[in-house]
Amino acid sequence: MKNFLLVFKAPFGGLGAVILLILLNACTPSSTPKKQAINKDSLVLRKNSPAWVREKPISSIYYTGIGYSAKQINDYQQVAKQKALEDLSSEIKVSVSATSLLYQMDSKTNTVNGVNSSFKESYEASTKVKSQTDFENFELVGTHEDETGGYWLYYRLSKAEYKNQQEKKRNDAQKIALNFYEKAQSDQQNDKIISALDNYISALMAIEKYWNDANEVQYQGKNIMLGTSIYNNIQDILDNIRLQTPQTTIIIQKNLPKIVFEILYKNKKLENLPIKALFTEGRGELTRNYVSNAQGNITLDLQKLRSHVKNHQILVETDLTNISPTNAQNAVFALFLSRLRIPNTTIILEKEKQIAYIISKEKNLNISLENAPLSRFMKELLTKRGISITENPEKATFWLEISTNTEANGISNDIYNTLLSLSVRGIEPSSKNEFFSHNKPNLKGFQIKNFTASGLDAHKRAEEYLEEEILPKILEEIQ
Repeated sequence: MKNFLLVFKAPFGGLGAVILLILLNACTPSSTPKKQAINKDSLVLRKNSPAWVREKPISSIYYTGIGYSAKQINDYQQVAKQKALEDLSSEIKVSVSATSLLYQMDSKTNTVNGVNSSFKESYEASTKVKSQTDFENFELVGTHEDETGGYWLYYRLSKAEYKNQQEKKRNDAQKIALNFYEKAQSDQQNDKIISALDNYISALMAIEKYWNDANEVQYQGKNIMLGTSIYNNIQDILDNIRLQTPQTTIIIQKNLPKIVFEILYKNKKLENLPIKALFTEGRGELTRNYVSNAQGNITLDLQKLRSHVKNHQILVETDLTNISPTNAQNAVFALFLSRLRIPNTTIILEKEKQIAYIISKEKNLNISLENAPLSRFMKELLTKRGISITENPEKATFWLEISTNTEANGISNDIYNTLLSLSVRGIEPSSKNEFFSHNKPNLKGFQIKNFTASGLDAHKRAEEYLEEEILPKILEEIQ
């Protein structure tokens, strides 16, 4: 029910203005008023709240962070602290040096989760949580609990002290990185390529939080930009690695091939380089990770193809995460890898055109069936799956022999019952060896006419079994 308050002011009257108050009830259905949710913005306007709750302090001396949490939730104090640190962190702006690794990486395009993004945005998103745990000596200025069940928390951090902290941490990180860099340089000069890559990556990740800085350091009497120098050396090594194989397109015939790769660095055999392989088209079974042997070779061992597409495609590439496994789960490292030219090659597997020759030995009550219904049905099934049928056994890549026979199984309520025995064999033409065999007895047939008609009904009913049970197994064997 809605209430209206109307106020009328009379233009006359002995005692002065007369105010008439009329309370009207609107003719609307009665309902229980909805309880409004607490608005956080309205809370900060409460007069009994501290000034820092009503309005966030702005300071030239401090970074400030205000956090809020409802007390009804678990760990509300920790939640408020986290939000306060996030708020504080948002005030710290990252400046990017034009000679920094971040600037160099940001000049390239990037895709994160299918959305175009700059490297800088992706990098800052990946390091945001880490930067919040990097704060030291931030001060708790105050807390406040309001009557609505809210908990407020106020932190601040001296800008000067934060700058000094960061400079010290950056200098310490640069010393660690420079130590790895020196080892990597020595390894690269002595063709210890895997060790060089490992040390370069360790040097790079030591200054992970400072990729936005120039990271100018002294090395062998010269000033170098450490981040960009590490990147350029890693890329130089990768550009000199080659994955070679005699054939990049392979026709698959009877057996799945073993594909041998030769791994070279500047035309020298490269040992212990980790490689990963995965299907980019089609599906199959193979060992995903490999390491080059003392001769610089890797053998890609295909176990099985799992899809019926004509062509399969396998991407084979250098696996830097296995060179530096401690960084494999690091989002910033993964982001860096997305900017590198990784040595790789693609193998295309083309299936040999399959041609079937069907041998029919179908009988009904020991009498051969001239129309061979199951053999005809099998030809239709194979043709739909891209397999050709030939009448010349010499042109076939495989033979299928389909054998049937039926026997009478009695009469019940004028229904003639028969039982069909089905056998399907796959034969390899050149060796005449059997590569597939499946037997199914006692497939039932029913007819009111006679046993002959009942036997034909059994053959018809066997089509479903042929398609659903036998055909998939045949396809798996031949493909």
